[in-house]
Amino acid sequence: MQIFTRLILVVCIFYSTMSHALDKDAFNVFVDVLYWKASESIDWAYDNSLTTPNQTVTYESGDFGYKPGFRVGIAYEKDWETGIIYTHYSSRTSDRASGNLKSGFIGGTIGLPPGDPFYDTGQFKMKIDYNMIDWYVGKRFTITPDFTMRPTIGLQGGWIDQAITADFQGQYDTTEKIDNNFWGVGPKFGVDGSLEILKRSKYAVGLLAEFSTAYLVGHWQLKDVYHDSSPRTVKVKLSNRNFGALAIQARMGVAVSNDNFAMSLSYEIMDWFDQLQIFDDATGGHNNDLILQGITLRLAYR
Repeated sequence: MQIFTRLILVVCIFYSTMSHALDKDAFNVFVDVLYWKASESIDWAYDNSLTTPNQTVTYESGDFGYKPGFRVGIAYEKDWETGIIYTHYSSRTSDRASGNLKSGFIGGTIGLPPGDPFYDTGQFKMKIDYNMIDWYVGKRFTITPDFTMRPTIGLQGGWIDQAITADFQGQYDTTEKIDNNFWGVGPKFGVDGSLEILKRSKYAVGLLAEFSTAYLVGHWQLKDVYHDSSPRTVKVKLSNRNFGALAIQARMGVAVSNDNFAMSLSYEIMDWFDQLQIFDDATGGHNNDLILQGITLRLAYR
């Protein structure tokens, strides 16, 4: 909430200052209310039934629910358009299990005492913190009186921090903490379009669509540390990653506008390829996509 308040204040100050130096009627400010769901495949434990003659192994995973977030932006729109956008989204998930458990992570597997191959109970927590800043330049073209398109080019940069905690209880009580922290910056390209389907003297209704892709020079900082009550500490050495990060984003919806205000409701989805880079005992090295999707409500003023 403090971050949101400060960003709104910065945008308002910037808008007030620049509107005196430039054409104030060309400024556009907006706030997006996000209601998104994160998806990322990870199995934190597996439970062996130990039944005979047939055994069943059940993999345990945490599912993220829908959580709110926000996006704020300011744009200057004349013959050409330019703008700055900041997006923040955070989500958490948790899970627990009991039975004949084995940890899905390296530290928890190494920490099992000799002759006791399973844990009795386990708990899992995971947090995703997503922060991105976009700067773009674009130009809107009128294809027909009711249909316009705008190609854009710009830069995207920011960070995505992911934190995992896995606790297990058995002969020893154990805790393993894993960090998958990413930052990157790189070019972004996009195109959006709007189709006016209804126009009245005071307002208009239209359809909107948007697609973009970004390729960031990325850096992943990875950390995996295990502790137990024996006491023992295991530090899993994971090399940091440096390579390109590809992301795609799409949005479709409906918009209502008049001379000064606009409101849109859309469904948005973005896919960050190969975002989770940790190493576990179940599947080895990860290259899991982080997918964010859900409802975006935009309120804009110019």
